[in-house]
Amino acid sequence: MVMTGHTFQELVEDDELRAALTATSPEIITIARRA
Repeated sequence: MVMTGHTFQELVEDDELRAALTATSPEIITIARRA
């Protein structure tokens, strides 16, 4: 999954996007928090 126009940090800080990503791909959030 490639995110354009957003950094992982911005996505993690966005509640709606984080909820959507967590629902579909929890590993993405784990990677983003490590970065």
